[in-house]
Formats: sequence, C-alpha cells, structure tokens
Amino acid sequence: MKISVIIPLYNGEKTILRTLKSVLNQTKTADEIIIVNDGSTDSSSEILKPFIKQEKIKYFFKQNGGVSSARNYGIKISKNEWIAFIDSDDEWDKYFLENIKKYHKKNKLANVICTNYRKSFNGGTPIEMRFKKLALNKYGEITNYLESTISKENPISSSSIVIKKDELVRINYFPENMTQGEDLISWYRLNETNRIGFISKPLATIYFLASQNNRPKRKPDFHDHLTKELLLIRKQNKRNVKMIEKRIRLIKKSRAIGFKNLGYTKHAMKQILFLFKSNNFKCIEVLLFLSFLIPSKYWNILFIKIQNFIKQKFNFLK
Repeated sequence: MKISVIIPLYNGEKTILRTLKSVLNQTKTADEIIIVNDGSTDSSSEILKPFIKQEKIKYFFKQNGGVSSARNYGIKISKNEWIAFIDSDDEWDKYFLENIKKYHKKNKLANVICTNYRKSFNGGTPIEMRFKKLALNKYGEITNYLESTISKENPISSSSIVIKKDELVRINYFPENMTQGEDLISWYRLNETNRIGFISKPLATIYFLASQNNRPKRKPDFHDHLTKELLLIRKQNKRNVKMIEKRIRLIKKSRAIGFKNLGYTKHAMKQILFLFKSNNFKCIEVLLFLSFLIPSKYWNILFIKIQNFIKQKFNFLK
C-alpha cells in the first residue's frame, strides 16, 4: 500500500511545520509528500525551504484557486495508488499511517479508510469525537454514513482520510465551483459506491481558531450544491430516502441561519420556502424559523397566509 500525502497550503506560516513534522514523524512513512501552496501571501514558502530539499517532499506553488483546486492539483501529479489528505493547520498522531496500513491489510475491499479524530478550539485541549449514530459492520465499515451525519458531526474529516486514487478520479475529483461543503460532496459520492473503513482510534487532531488568517475569506455560497447532490442521490438510490430528507432539512436550516446572520434575509427565506415546496418540513420547526426571519409587523399577515395554505393543503381546518 503506497501512499501519497497531499497538504493544501494557504497562509499557514504559523502551523505548517507542526503539520509537516507530524507527517514526517510517522512510524510507517509516506511514500510521497506533496505540498501545494495555493497562492500564499505570507512566509510559508521561506519556512518550508529547508524541508523542500528532502527527496520525498515535492513542493508546488500555484495561483490561488481554493482548497479543492489545491487538492486536485496534488491528486493529478501524485504517483501512488492511495492518497492521504491533511490540511496545513491540522496534525496526525505518529501511528496514523501505520493504523491505515494495518486496516488495509485486513480489509482490501475498502477503497476509503478514515480514522476518528479530535477537535481543538482556540488552542484548547483536543476533544475526541463521539458519533452516537455511527454503525459499523464486522469488517469495521460504515454502514449508515448519511444517518451518522444527522447529528451535525461527520465521522469523515479531510485530515483523517485515505482514498484510492482511482476513486477520486471516478468522482471527478473535489468540486471547485463551491465556497463551502466541497469535501462533503465528495464524501457523499464516495459513499454511494465504496466501502468506507473506519478506525475508531482518534489518530488526527483538527484545529479551529476564532480568527483564522490562514484561510481566504469565503463569500456566502448562494447555490446550494449540497442539497442538489443529495437530491440526485435520492433519485438514484431509494434506500436512504428518509435519511437524505433529514439531512436536507438540516442543511436548509443551517443555511437559513447563516444567511440571516450575514444579513441576507431574502436568501434565508428561500431556504425555508424550499422545505414548504418539497413537503420536507415540520410545521412548528418552520414557523419558529419564520418568526425570527420576518419583522414582527409582517408576522400577523404571514400567519393568516400560512393558515390559509394549511387549509388548502391538508383540508382539515374549517
């Protein structure tokens, strides 16, 4: 099992050495390490100069195109059958690759292998993730990926996953036309046709900072690519209809809150209206959202319209 490690980098001068050293200090070393500098404007390049001379490390600088663009660049030039990813502000335990290889030796049918991970907020003590809904079969494969994401915590992280290169090519790499959720789209696609192995040990740490200057500012994504992808999956796969609908409801609620906080009330309303049109909603849930999205002076008018809608739709109010 030969593995290429891809590290997308953008303004990571404060964290890239921690990340790179965690990759170099593995008990089972990587066969290739590819650092893709996605147009950094800080001193990342200077910091990496002493390491770039190492034979296994390949360093590339490109115009800024986003994290998906950087990952895809690395995938296309990689030489090995398997690809591991780690962001430039995260960290692996020294046994990460060793555990990945041990799992692969026992289960060669899984084309995707991921491990549990920890989260650290603002430099605090890393907390191990717990996935209450996650189900594994006797081979340690995830059997209910969509359901496991309903709790908002995802068992797959972009810094704790190793994927067969052929599968990344098959799903047409990471989508580059998005400002958020691009990794989730890829996990959904991989889940549809692959066995996903899961190692319960937390072998990676994901760091979150209140103000992250090492990432380009993201504009709100007005196109809901995640819901579009899930609707496509629902059309093709009738087995997970209920889980897909629950996930869409969570996405729409999250987008509504996000747009509202950014001052895009019109776009927030569109998320809720989508649930009405698709019948994918809980009445009380939607009414509560509408109550804070709409100015109070319009609430009485809207309530009457909603009441009339319910009369026509369900025909149980006289």
